[in-house]
Amino acid sequence: MSTFGLMMAYLKHNALRTGYNVVLFALGTALMAGVLAVGSQFEHNLTRNLQGIDMVVGAKGSPLQLVLSAVLHADVPTGNIPLKEAEALKDNPLIKATVPLALGDNLAGYRIVGTTPDYADWYGARLQPGGRMFAHTMEAVAGHDVAQALGLKLGGKFAGSHGLAPGGELHSFAPYTLVGILKPSGTILDRLVLTPVDSVWYVHENDDDTPVEERPKPENREVTAVLVKYRTPLAVASLPRLINKQTDMQAASPAWEAARLRKLVGVGSDTLKLIGGVFIGIAALGLLVAMAEAMRQRLYDLALMRCFGAGPFKVMRLVLLEGVTISALGAALGLALSYGFARFAAAQVFGGQLAEGTVADPQAYACLFAAVVGLGLVGAFVPALRIYRLSLPRLLASR
Repeated sequence: MSTFGLMMAYLKHNALRTGYNVVLFALGTALMAGVLAVGSQFEHNLTRNLQGIDMVVGAKGSPLQLVLSAVLHADVPTGNIPLKEAEALKDNPLIKATVPLALGDNLAGYRIVGTTPDYADWYGARLQPGGRMFAHTMEAVAGHDVAQALGLKLGGKFAGSHGLAPGGELHSFAPYTLVGILKPSGTILDRLVLTPVDSVWYVHENDDDTPVEERPKPENREVTAVLVKYRTPLAVASLPRLINKQTDMQAASPAWEAARLRKLVGVGSDTLKLIGGVFIGIAALGLLVAMAEAMRQRLYDLALMRCFGAGPFKVMRLVLLEGVTISALGAALGLALSYGFARFAAAQVFGGQLAEGTVADPQAYACLFAAVVGLGLVGAFVPALRIYRLSLPRLLASR
């Protein structure tokens, strides 16, 4: 029988022990690979969603909360700011462009965002055939994920619920008309419903069906936040400080807050990586102990193999092959399980706002697979070395 055949026969004969070691390797690999996948996609989506946004202006409070709520739509806003002050930002010579955001309602948990068509343009979003961008009050454009999850169709009507989480009061008196659906963009737009800022005011200023053109227009209207693009790099040093000191608004840098966010999330991911490493280490140690015990029980059988012509290298290869096979099976199973782990973990990060397509770098997966197999090889090396140094006369004499 070949070396591989002997190895497979032994693994089948000791199926329980083999399965235990495979499961340990699989759990450690799945945890490590899942964290790599979530981390990779988190970084990709974070960079993609912050791209081109130099500053966020909103109500006083936590700057990180302001960025999370206005850019990533993963937190509650810090408050509202006066429309007049928000519009005054456009006249600043250091500012190239601004986009207002008005929050307050949701559609089955997906946020309804009052804004301008420029918001979609900043992300390079494109409409699906047959649709158009909103142009009038109470018209809406849905992101790809929203339309797919809720089965929205062009021309259909829907009403938003009060608040940013599902379950709020339904604004049935003010239905939206869906005029467009965005193509998948891999950005936060996929999970939003966009509408003119006027729509948000229309819904919240009067709870009745008075036509929009007949409604009074309060002078104290507000928006939630304003996204800003700088005209010149010089704005970085002076504009946020000017706004923070001389106005009742707050200016936050998405790049700076993203760095803080990476540190916060990094603590959790490093902990999960450590736990995964511990699992893999325990698996390697368990493999070493299990194979050492198995070799002790098989010493006489292996000695007989040597007597019948099997060289010491062949017997050593048999033991090493067992270790490599067990660890490789565990690594392969772990990588398969990691997809499910990554989907679950990503759904918990900011309510799934950054969870699209959790796929890690294939090179990272390959390196992880090689590392796990290498640990399996190390775990089998000590028993294999003992077999290689086996003294046949002494062993047979003891029998």
